[in-house]
Amino acid sequence: MLGSSALQLGAAADHGLLSMHEIRERVRLRPGATVVLSACNSGRGVISGEGVVGLSRAFLAAGAGTVVVSLWKVNDATTKELMERTYSRLSSDARVGVSDALHSAMRGMAREDDARRRSAEDAREHAKRTAAAEAKND
Repeated sequence: MLGSSALQLGAAADHGLLSMHEIRERVRLRPGATVVLSACNSGRGVISGEGVVGLSRAFLAAGAGTVVVSLWKVNDATTKELMERTYSRLSSDARVGVSDALHSAMRGMAREDDARRRSAEDAREHAKRTAAAEAKND
């Protein structure tokens, strides 16, 4: 079963930023919980002598078993759809893991995108043939 999908950052007097220290000290996760940082470049961090230090590492230190992040810019609408499909798959089948649910959502969206692209190409070809036939009849 899916748990809470929101993280309250604190009182209104807080600065509105969530630091790695605050995550380690204040965030309490169920052991092995999945954390999704669904935003642009959420997997980026600073390279130090200890590796890449960033929000994902802080959540792992706070007890997360899995952290899903993005290493590039993401489109808001597409990301929303991807996350909805991923969560839907997770909630519909308890045997499915996060990785499989995410990959299933990605494959489904890619198939639909390919179908839309082929449909648009077919429509352009039909328009060209129709225009050519009409020009020939004139």
